[in-house]
Amino acid sequence: MKKVLILAYYFPPMAVSGSMRPTGFCSHLEEYGFDPYVISNAIPKSPSGPIPLDYSLLKLLPPDIKVDRVGHMDWMQVLLDARTTARQLLPDYGANTDAKTAVTDRAEEAVLKRSGMLRRASNRLQDRFLLFPDKQKGWINSVYRHTKGFPSDKRPDVVFATGNPWSALLAGVRVANLFDVPLVSDFRDPWTQNPSPPSPESATSAEKCERLILERSSRVITNTDALKVSFSTLYPKSADKLVTITNGYHESLIDNSVRDFEGIRASSKVELNYFGSVYELRRPTTLLKVLADLTETEGVTSNDIVVRFTGNWGVKDTECNFLANRLEEIGVVIRGRALTHGVYLEQLRRSQHLLVLQQGFPLQIPGKIYEYIAARRPLIVIGGDGATADLVREQRLGLVCANEYELIKDTILGMIRDEIIVDPPAPETITRFGYRSITSELSTVLAEALSTY
Repeated sequence: MKKVLILAYYFPPMAVSGSMRPTGFCSHLEEYGFDPYVISNAIPKSPSGPIPLDYSLLKLLPPDIKVDRVGHMDWMQVLLDARTTARQLLPDYGANTDAKTAVTDRAEEAVLKRSGMLRRASNRLQDRFLLFPDKQKGWINSVYRHTKGFPSDKRPDVVFATGNPWSALLAGVRVANLFDVPLVSDFRDPWTQNPSPPSPESATSAEKCERLILERSSRVITNTDALKVSFSTLYPKSADKLVTITNGYHESLIDNSVRDFEGIRASSKVELNYFGSVYELRRPTTLLKVLADLTETEGVTSNDIVVRFTGNWGVKDTECNFLANRLEEIGVVIRGRALTHGVYLEQLRRSQHLLVLQQGFPLQIPGKIYEYIAARRPLIVIGGDGATADLVREQRLGLVCANEYELIKDTILGMIRDEIIVDPPAPETITRFGYRSITSELSTVLAEALSTY
C-alpha cells in the first residue's frame, strides 16, 4: 500500500468548509490502495477561538487515521498584541488631543501626507513579511521542520497538498522536494483569480508562487472545470497536468436523507433556507429588495414566503441591513446562529428549498452544495453564469436565477403562486457525488503522479 502524506491545514475537529474535502478523501483512500497520513494545523486551545470546533466530525474518519497536529506562530497577531500592550502602558496615550492637533493647515496637511506614506509603507512591509501568501505562512516552515525529522518508515510515496490557505500548497512543494517524491496539488479555490484577489503589492509574487506550484506538481487538481480551463489559459505548459475532481458529500448522510425526504411534505408557503456566512460578496440586497417591495405591492406576508439565513451575518452594506431588519420584523426573513455540523445536516433534511448566493464567483462552487445534493432538496441559486450555475443546470439540481430585480421578482411570485415548481435531484445524481466515488478519481490521479514522476 502506497503512503500518501496529506497536508491539510484545516482538518476535523475544525468545523470549516476546508475540512470536509480532505476528510472525505481520507475516509476512502485505503479502499483504493493508499495509506493516508495527515499533517494539519494544531487544534485551537479554545473552542470559541477564530476556528470553530466540532468533535462530531471525527466520526467521519477511519478510527486509525494518523494525524500530526503542527502549529505555527502568527507573527501578525503577535505584533498586534504587542501594540495593544504598549498603548496600555502609556498613561497619556490619546490625551491632550486638542494640543496635539493645534497646527496650521499647511503643517496638518504635511502630517497627514507623511502619515499616509508611512501607512502605505507599513502595509507593504506587513504584506511582504507577515501576510504573504496568507497569515498561515508560518506553517510552511513548521511543516518542513516536522517532516524533516521523519524516520525512514514514515517517508511518503507521494505528497497531496490542499489549499487554501496557499501556504499549504507551498509547504507541499518544500516537502515533496525534501523527499524527492511526486506532488499532487489541490486547488479548492482560485488564488490569483479569486473575487478577493491578492493585494496589488503581492499580486506578482502570488502569480510566481502559483506558477511554481503548478510546475513542481505532477498533477494539479481543480474542483471545477471552469478553474481548470482558466489555469490552462494562464499556464499552458502545465495544461496536461490539470484534472477536475469536484467536491462531494459523506455517504453516511445519504440514507437518512432519502428516508426523511419521503416523510416530509412541503408546507403551503415557500421556504428558502440559506446556510453559511453572509458577507459583502454574497450580500442578498437585490433579493431582500424584491421581498420588501412584494410585501407592499402584492401583499406578500410570512404566510406566503420565509427566507432563513443560518450562520454569521457579516454584511456591512447599509441598505442590505436595513432591508433585512425590516423584513425580520414582519417574519419574512429569519436570521439565526451557525449550527454544529450534525444539527446543520438535520436542518438540511427539514428544508423545503436550499438557497445559494453565488454572485461574482464564476470559477467556484460552494462545497456545501454537495451536502445539499445529499439532502435531496432542490437548490435555488441566485447569481450569474459560471461553475455553480453550470452544475445546477447540467445535473438538474434546481433553479438558477440571475441576480437581477425583475428576474428574482418573477421567480419568487411564480413559486408563491405554484406556477414554478422546483424538483429535487434525481437519485442517480445523488450517488455520483459521494466521496467514495470521488476518492476513486483521486486514487487514479495519485497513481498517475507516481507512474510519471
